[in-house]
Amino acid sequence: MGYFSNGTEGNMYEEKYCEKCIHYGESGEECTILTLHTCWNYEQTTDETKKTALDLLIPPAKVGLGNEICTMFHPKQEPPGPNHLPGCRYYGDDRQPDASCAGSGGACSAT
Repeated sequence: MGYFSNGTEGNMYEEKYCEKCIHYGESGEECTILTLHTCWNYEQTTDETKKTALDLLIPPAKVGLGNEICTMFHPKQEPPGPNHLPGCRYYGDDRQPDASCAGSGGACSAT
């Protein structure tokens, strides 16, 4: 994992990805991967074994600073909006439809 340099950076990652993942509990409790990153964040700077483990779970960004999406990320199903086409799923903050909407000409949208 690319090192979380401070709590704000970790919180932003958690909000962007973790809170939208099925592994993040309904009551807001953290998943095991997030817990490991929280516990080992500083230790990974001196312990190569912990750094390797964390890098496998949340890879560092290929370009620039930051981190890639968690390798265990699986999005929660969002309730369909009024313009939702059956069978379409949505990922990320921008609510982009995934490949299940390929035949819709991009007509899928969620509210």
